[in-house]
Amino acid sequence: MTDERAAHGVEVLSHTPEELLARYHKAMGSRPVAALEIDEFSAQRIVARARFEDGHTRPGGMIAGPILFTLADTMAYFVTISHSPKGSEAFTASISMEFLRPAPVGVLVVEGKLLRFGRRSCVVDTVLRQEQREEPVAHAVVTYAPVFPDNVQA
Repeated sequence: MTDERAAHGVEVLSHTPEELLARYHKAMGSRPVAALEIDEFSAQRIVARARFEDGHTRPGGMIAGPILFTLADTMAYFVTISHSPKGSEAFTASISMEFLRPAPVGVLVVEGKLLRFGRRSCVVDTVLRQEQREEPVAHAVVTYAPVFPDNVQA
């Protein structure tokens, strides 16, 4: 089925949501930033959510900027790896991030949209917002450098 879909121009992702979450938890060890849940998963975008509590805050009950930064970076990693061949790795090459408004504790939704994927870079647009709200709390454009296994050409 996968080969048939690819033959008809339907982009096939190389990893499942469960595989992405397993990689996240392995990379974070016993200290994940948040328990992520993937709500949407397609070749065009990935949408996930995470609950943040008081331990993730700055004074005033707002989620700390480094936590938001990590969430945007993680989403870009998910998008990059989901398009990369099995056995690939990826490394952050650049991030341009704007913190647009305070993010109170609670559930944050992060959306990653693929802008470009190539042998040398993957560019992902990420938007972070509160659950049940449309306006973003942060926006980032993240570039990852994918590293493919020696026996694979992208």
